[in-house]
Amino acid sequence: MPKLIPQQVQINYIGLFSKPIFSLWNQGGTLEKLFTAFQQYNVSIGDMRYDVSSPNFADATLTVHLFNFSGSYKYKLDRVEAVFQDYTEEQFPIIPDVLRNGDECFRSLVSDFSFQTHLFTHASHNELSEGTSKGFLQGLSNVDVPGIGLNQGNGITFHWDIPERNWRFQLAIDHSTYVNNGVFLQFLVRLSDDRIDYVDTFQDSLALGRNALAGIGLEV
Repeated sequence: MPKLIPQQVQINYIGLFSKPIFSLWNQGGTLEKLFTAFQQYNVSIGDMRYDVSSPNFADATLTVHLFNFSGSYKYKLDRVEAVFQDYTEEQFPIIPDVLRNGDECFRSLVSDFSFQTHLFTHASHNELSEGTSKGFLQGLSNVDVPGIGLNQGNGITFHWDIPERNWRFQLAIDHSTYVNNGVFLQFLVRLSDDRIDYVDTFQDSLALGRNALAGIGLEV
């Protein structure tokens, strides 16, 4: 079974609010709460930025830069967005802790705060220990459109519902645009819940991704 050798990895999170939180925007209490929530990660006041350059209210953003700018946590009127890339092995288990602290921060500021949806994605560009992305993808699907050119193998996206957890899980695999002859992978899990356990969700979604990859013949 070919093994995946990650060359570039990025974790994204989006938490959509049940309703926009106008009362928190441009409030000193929000700044102070977020600063306190993330201060344990060596965040300074210089790591917090306002972006109100767009006339569109939906684009207004308060960003907290984390892990020496390899991560960011963004608060908008209707959501939070977090990105983690080029993180170290020591920083990896801190990621769900960051998300939990942000969650607790907003609940402490707004009495009726709630999330509508949580969305986690784990994307990576990988070398293969043996073979090429073309050979592997052609082994997954031999569907071709005749009269166009030489078939290089098709990207595939798998979708699963997990009703007992109220999850939608997705695995996408394709050619990497970053690694020559490598594969691009993306796990995506969507949770339609307000309160979640970030650590359990993080670990369980990665375990699902590993099991799905094993099912198509790839080893992490």
